[in-house]
Amino acid sequence: MKNMESLQLSLRKKLFETEAIRFRNADTDLPFWYTSGRPGPYYVNVERLAGPSTVQSSLSHINQVLSHAADWGEKSIAIENIVMHQFNENSEYATVLQSLVGYYESVVAQLSTQTADGKPLRRVGAISGGERRDWFFSIPFAHLLHLPHLFLFKNGQHYLREVPGQSPTTLAQQNVLHISDIVNTGASYERQWLPTLNNLQVHTPFTFAAVVRGNHGREVLAQRGLQLLSPLDLDQDFFQESQQQGLISQFAQRDISLYIESPLEWTRHLLQTTGTQLLTHLRQFSEVEKQRVAAFVTEDPLLLGDEFPEFFTHVRDVLGSLVL
Repeated sequence: MKNMESLQLSLRKKLFETEAIRFRNADTDLPFWYTSGRPGPYYVNVERLAGPSTVQSSLSHINQVLSHAADWGEKSIAIENIVMHQFNENSEYATVLQSLVGYYESVVAQLSTQTADGKPLRRVGAISGGERRDWFFSIPFAHLLHLPHLFLFKNGQHYLREVPGQSPTTLAQQNVLHISDIVNTGASYERQWLPTLNNLQVHTPFTFAAVVRGNHGREVLAQRGLQLLSPLDLDQDFFQESQQQGLISQFAQRDISLYIESPLEWTRHLLQTTGTQLLTHLRQFSEVEKQRVAAFVTEDPLLLGDEFPEFFTHVRDVLGSLVL
């Protein structure tokens, strides 16, 4: 328990020190747009635990590899070298990963559940990680546990990087532990990682995330039969304690609290107070942000289109073909 609390405190401190967590401090501040196409009051770049400059440099190199390397094996080896170079050179990054692996080992050792064919859950045959940010965690995880690493690419391709000196791995029917930097809504699992893993006929009884943001992703994964393991939950208690420690403002804590209680009510309040600000800045958004706003208007996941017709119409006019 003490080790668990120590790890949680260390991770919390590190998340704020590296500015891995960003949040709004006033109603006039713009929201953050998530991969799911929904807005939110804060954003978490968990990979910054590896060090902000380290991540920026590494992501740039990884993007170059993904664009230019000839085949998936070549890409995977080059990416592994980039990540492990940073792991070996950055002692703080290494310490964080060693702590996460230690937490995983202590938790999984207590699990007695078995898979349908009777294999113990703790017997993992490989570690998987998805393009791109998962790799900052999954690759060192695989090295520290002396397991093969399964690279999962967004286009559905995959590559198994074997452990030198070990016998070749047959993936079918193996337990594969998928490592994520963060679990938000579980969208990446549903759209990309689980379909690839299912096609490989592997078992994924549980997954590990450095950080969990809210219960929605946890519930989505549970519906798919995955147990989520994580040392840090960004829940109400986390942000209340962070505010008490002076790490976030009172406005930010209240803003995030409303979002956690009801994404619908938070989004309604956002459009009421910040809708005009959003529309004013819409043309200056990055292409990724524009795509996410377009998805929000197209899918209208919270059924707010009829309540805010001017906002939805204006977004359609500005973003044009991006809105279906």
